[in-house]
Amino acid sequence: TSTVIPVFGVDATDSAKQLINEGKMTGTIKQDADGMAEAICTIVQNLVNGKTMFDSVAAEKVVENWRVNIPYSTYLGN
Repeated sequence: TSTVIPVFGVDATDSAKQLINEGKMTGTIKQDADGMAEAICTIVQNLVNGKTMFDSVAAEKVVENWRVNIPYSTYLGN
């Protein structure tokens, strides 16, 4: 009898995808680097230009007026 331990990773690397497809890893999360960079650039531009920090950031992404949620996606195999 073998015990299965679910293993998850981040960044959806090619090696992680291969392990998932081989059944050796459960899943991985792909972070949205472009979304993170866009949010950071918008916030910096707002602060430099004297605007409120989250001006032009989608309201549904702003949490409690102090952080921004950036979407991510899961990868669980083919």
